[in-house]
Amino acid sequence: VITGMYPISIGTHHMRTTHTRAETPELPTPYSAVVPHYVKCFTEYMRAAGYYCTNNAKTDYQFDPPLTAWDELGTHGHWRSRPDPEQPFFAVFNPTRTHESGMWPEKCPAPEFDPDDMKLPPYFPDTPKVRRAMARMYTHIEHSDRELGQLLQQLEEDGLIENTYVFHWSDHGPLPRGKRWPYDSGIHVPLIVRGPDMEPGKVNQDLVSTVDLGPTMLSLAGIDIAS
Repeated sequence: VITGMYPISIGTHHMRTTHTRAETPELPTPYSAVVPHYVKCFTEYMRAAGYYCTNNAKTDYQFDPPLTAWDELGTHGHWRSRPDPEQPFFAVFNPTRTHESGMWPEKCPAPEFDPDDMKLPPYFPDTPKVRRAMARMYTHIEHSDRELGQLLQQLEEDGLIENTYVFHWSDHGPLPRGKRWPYDSGIHVPLIVRGPDMEPGKVNQDLVSTVDLGPTMLSLAGIDIAS
């Protein structure tokens, strides 16, 4: 996403090769990908064009984020940090509430949905434990939706809601069968877009790919897309 290029084409296709764990010394030697000199984060083009760019806060690029990629990178990254309130901005927020780690009971001791009402995919075993896990996941989705609503409320408070494009999407489907698998459950991810002059509630059946999100941002900003 950050480069607008497929990982296999720039050598970043192995996941989290920089991670080390003492309990698994047999893993390959950690390394960080070295991308070709012509590869840039698309936010570098946006910053050069005058945009204030923030990331809150995930990277996972397989290479160290260049210092020129973000004006602000961390858990406090926000468009409200820009020194000039009139400066255009690009802000990323990475809510992790729906991450698989949130499926543990201690992360959601009181699900807001009835496990008996859960509709399970056919490849899940229909057991009470799975139904409770799904109820926790739907609860996290509900909470994540509220967090998105808070961001939209902040845009409205700042007088920006009618002049800002908002992209809400997921990077992949859930475990099992969704993450790292080429089934629809993994690659048919949510994508919701809100913006000026867009028709509310419209559904577009065109095939899209998240590799095009970066070029799309540049296009919306009127920035020439590098070849």
